[in-house]
Amino acid sequence: MEPKMSFGDFVWPCNPDRLAVRYVREYRELFSPYAGSRLQDFGRGKRIAEGEGIFPGEGALQEAADLAELCMQGGSRLLVPPGHTPFYAVLCSLEIINLPEPEGVRCRFVFWEDLRGTRDSFGTESLVMAQ
Repeated sequence: MEPKMSFGDFVWPCNPDRLAVRYVREYRELFSPYAGSRLQDFGRGKRIAEGEGIFPGEGALQEAADLAELCMQGGSRLLVPPGHTPFYAVLCSLEIINLPEPEGVRCRFVFWEDLRGTRDSFGTESLVMAQ
């Protein structure tokens, strides 16, 4: 069984139906009149995790509200996406869609990696344990 997705202390009741993690490396083209086009490597960019899933059952609306509160609070937390290496991220957007009972609540989310080195402020033990 795959571990459940988590963001800080918040744990998804069941893993998202769809999860995409985008890995980015930043490149720019530099054009010189006599040398032509050259590619410059500016290093790695932020990872972006986005997806959607259903919070099932009676407590679904409360679970969605708890995640919405984290979104409104802001701040970087450890994101543990199933099948990917954990990383510190911010919850940039959350869309909550009520579904007919008893299905629950559908949520769409977007996380951006926080590259500022927030490991120090949250403790490295969380990162080690999550891996």
